[in-house]
Amino acid sequence: MTTPDEVQTRGPFVAEYSGVGRFTYADGRLSENYSFWTGQAHSGQIFICFDEDMLSALIDFDSRLTSFSGVTDSGLLLEIRDPLLPIEQSMLLMEQMYRIIVRVSEIRLTVAEPRDITSVRYGLTNFLFCGTESRELEHLYWQRVLPLKLDYQRKSVVGYICMLPDYTSTSRTLGAVGGVQATTELVIDLSLSETTSDDCDRIADALCRVLSVARGTHIAWIYKTSLDSTGNPVTHVHSNNVTRYYHHLQLLSDNLEDAEPTRRFTETTFPVYLVRSSQYMLDGVSTDTYLEAKSAEGSLEMRALKAAVAMEMLAARHSCSCVPQQRGQIVDTTVFEGPTEELTNGICDIDLHATDEKKQAKRVAERDRVCGVVQCSLSERIRQMWKYIGLHRPSRDAENFARSRNCLAHTGRFACSPENRAASHGRNVPWSTPVEEYGFLVSLLDRTILRILNYDGPYIDWRRLDHYERRMHVND
Repeated sequence: MTTPDEVQTRGPFVAEYSGVGRFTYADGRLSENYSFWTGQAHSGQIFICFDEDMLSALIDFDSRLTSFSGVTDSGLLLEIRDPLLPIEQSMLLMEQMYRIIVRVSEIRLTVAEPRDITSVRYGLTNFLFCGTESRELEHLYWQRVLPLKLDYQRKSVVGYICMLPDYTSTSRTLGAVGGVQATTELVIDLSLSETTSDDCDRIADALCRVLSVARGTHIAWIYKTSLDSTGNPVTHVHSNNVTRYYHHLQLLSDNLEDAEPTRRFTETTFPVYLVRSSQYMLDGVSTDTYLEAKSAEGSLEMRALKAAVAMEMLAARHSCSCVPQQRGQIVDTTVFEGPTEELTNGICDIDLHATDEKKQAKRVAERDRVCGVVQCSLSERIRQMWKYIGLHRPSRDAENFARSRNCLAHTGRFACSPENRAASHGRNVPWSTPVEEYGFLVSLLDRTILRILNYDGPYIDWRRLDHYERRMHVND
C-alpha cells in the first residue's frame, strides 16, 4: 500500500511502512486482515491508514479499537498497544471500500529474531548545530558531529549528535518559516557506555531538555532505532512526543563559534539537570513555560507574562522543596486558625462594635497581615533563590521583576504602558518601551535557569532584543 492521498497533507513523513495486519476491538474480537500504511510526520504525529469493506466499516467504525498487530512488507513485526482513535473516513466508490485513518501515540517494530543491542539512535526535532569533530558514519561518508560524554548517575554515557541527510534544507526551512522538523540524530554507543538500553529513553529525555535551554526552543525526540553490532536495526519505536514550533532566542547559537561551548554546556549541565529537574520542575511545566515565553507566538504581553510565571514557579519550588535551609521558614497555615478567630473577635469589639459585621471582621483578620507571616513577597523569594544559586543581581532587579509581573497579571499591560505609568504616582519606571521591559524579564529568567544548572560560561544575553550581546559569564 503506497502513501494514501488522504494523508499527504499531514506530511512530510520521516518514516513510512506498509504491510498486512489486524485490529483488536474492546470486546476481544479480531478484525479481518487489512493492508495498511503507517507513517510519522515531522511534527511527531503518527497515522495508520487501511481500507475496509463497506459492510464491516458500517458495523465497526464506531467500535473501540484497542490494539493493532501486523507484519510490514520488509518483514518487521509491528505492534500498537494503545487505544486507537479513528479521525477520518472516506468512501472509495469504485472499490466499494471505506478508507479509514487512525491516529496513534506510538508504534513499535521489531525483527523476527531479536539480537543484542549495541547502539540506539534518536531522531531529534529542531536542533541545529555545528560539529566539533569529523567522524566516518556507517562506513559511508564523513561528517562533523557533536561528540558527547555524559555523566548519568555516575555512569559514563558515550555518544554523538549527527545531521540527518536533509539537514541543510530542513535547517533553512526552520530559519525561514519555523515549524517542526526532524533535523538530527542522537547516537548512544552502548558498547562504550556504562549504561544499558533501559536507561536510554531517560537519557534522551534529559538531554533534549538541556539542549532546549541552550537553543531557546523546544527540542524533542520522536523516534528511536536500536541497532545490533553489525548496524542492522533490531527495533524501531515512533512516539508522538510533544513538539513545538521552532524559534531562536538562543543562549548558545548553532554557529561555528558556539560549537565547542555547546558541547561543554551540554556535558557540564546534564548531571546537574538530573539532580535538580524534580526540585525545580525542569522536566515539566517550568521549562515548558520558560520556552514558551521565548517563542514568537502570541502577543508580547502574553510572552512576558509567561516569563513572569516561569520565574514565580522557580522561586516557589525553591522556597518549598529544594533547599533544606529554607524549610524552617515555611509555616503551616493551620497554625494561624486560632489567632485568626481571636483577631476576628477583637476587630468586632474594637472597630465594628456589632456582631452582625463579624464576616467583614473575619475578612480583615485574614488579609495579608496574617498571610504575610507565612509567605514572603515574590521579590524576596526571587532574591533568596538568586543568592542560593549564585546569581549576583541587585535587589532592585527582583523588585522591578515583581513590579512588572504585577502589572501584567492585574492589568494585562506592561509597567511602562501609559496607563500603568500614570498610576505609579511618580515612581520611576525603568523601561521606556514594552520590548525593553520584555527583554529585561527574559534576560533575568535566562540567567536564573543557567545558574540553576550551575553554568557560568559564555552565553547570548537578550536584554536588548534589537542588539543582543555575547557575554563570557552569567554574572557579567
